[in-house]
Amino acid sequence: MRRWETGDGRRETGGKRQKAKGKRQKAKGSFVLPTPHTPHPTPYTLLPHTPHPTPSFKSGDSK
Repeated sequence: MRRWETGDGRRETGGKRQKAKGKRQKAKGSFVLPTPHTPHPTPYTLLPHTPHPTPSFKSGDSK
């Protein structure tokens, strides 16, 4: 029963739920910013090496 008490009006007031959604979006943006910091620099370095073999592969050399 205590669990229900924790949701103080969570079920009673649906409006409060919407407010939480808005706050969640703000947090999402913050999480996306720090994430690309590392994954971006890694693939960028490999990209220059891939462009060369990519066009050759498209030529259909495998056929």
